[in-house]
Amino acid sequence: MEVNEVITNLNPLEYDIYFYLIQNKNMVISMKLKDLANQLHVSTAMITRVCQKLGFEGFGEYKAYLKLEEHEQVNTNTFQLEHIFNFFYSVDNEMFYQEIQEAVALIKEARDVIFYGIGLSGILAQYGHGLFNRKGIRSLYIEDFSMRLDFYEKAIAIILSVSGNTTEVLGRIQNLKSYGTKVILISENSHNKAAQMADLCINYHLPNVKDKYYANSVTQVPVLYILECLANSL
Repeated sequence: MEVNEVITNLNPLEYDIYFYLIQNKNMVISMKLKDLANQLHVSTAMITRVCQKLGFEGFGEYKAYLKLEEHEQVNTNTFQLEHIFNFFYSVDNEMFYQEIQEAVALIKEARDVIFYGIGLSGILAQYGHGLFNRKGIRSLYIEDFSMRLDFYEKAIAIILSVSGNTTEVLGRIQNLKSYGTKVILISENSHNKAAQMADLCINYHLPNVKDKYYANSVTQVPVLYILECLANSL
């Protein structure tokens, strides 16, 4: 049974217990059933019934699930931290410095810099726009990929995209290139379709998997670093 369906089948008191369980996981994980019942001023049987409605045999199995979830979260964070360190080790070389200098040379040739991004990439594109403006570089941030501008020829576009394969990104690059606009892509890898179309691709090679909501889960720490390297090199 889906969580939403379970919630709709809870009465008001059961929902209060459920809400307490999910809002206080760190405390609940070490509590005894009797102590939790006293804390909520309900019977132990009531808490057990709520846990059963959530798909567990009882409160003990629910706590075991929380401990497993906590362990998996620690492993996930350790895994991500390891790859962030690997990224910083990998860019501590002349090749990365040359890529940054190539991008800076393209940026300096342009009159305007246009940042593009959607979702989290859009937030970082806006951050890049702010960094460049503080450096005295005229730039703007565009979240609407369908927006038409009339100064493409004298501008350079910096597009942020994790996959580099979305319809919006590919369509925008194609449109920009038709105006003769140079394109710098910041992406997870250099083997996607957008990288083949861009004038320059700066990639960060990190594992990218989808979470349970089908959203990209790759860390964006390298993107922040790349944007700051570009801004500091102008």
